[in-house]
Amino acid sequence: MVSVKDKDIQRIIDLVKKNGIGELEIHDGKQVIRVQAAPQAPVRVESAPPLAAHPTPAEQTKSSPSTPTNETTINAPLVGSVYLTPSPDEPPFVKLGQTLKSGQTVCLIEAMKTFNHIKSPIAGKLVEICVKNGQTVEFDKPMFVVAAE
Repeated sequence: MVSVKDKDIQRIIDLVKKNGIGELEIHDGKQVIRVQAAPQAPVRVESAPPLAAHPTPAEQTKSSPSTPTNETTINAPLVGSVYLTPSPDEPPFVKLGQTLKSGQTVCLIEAMKTFNHIKSPIAGKLVEICVKNGQTVEFDKPMFVVAAE
């Protein structure tokens, strides 16, 4: 009869863990070695509600008391990194003084490896850019100010 050493058993256990095997049984003559992975408790993952494809103006914009009534502030709808260009070697989505169309993409916010297009809720002239490319923004932070036409 072959003697199984502790180090051999440990190697078998490591192989079971490494390869995600639930159970392994080895028969060698009169010996039986059975390794069974401990059942894992179910993992409960809470997910955030999905982002709307087109955030409503109430979610995305607010007029602050310091801005004139014809100006609308586009605020960050989520926490993440702001990108003012589609890619590093391309021009920005918008420029100061540019006339925007309602629904036009003004920037991207990357959150958890997902790029979210942020769109202007109104048509108008871009009068202020409050963020820099690559900057991290907090929820509801002002990013752009648009004067309605």
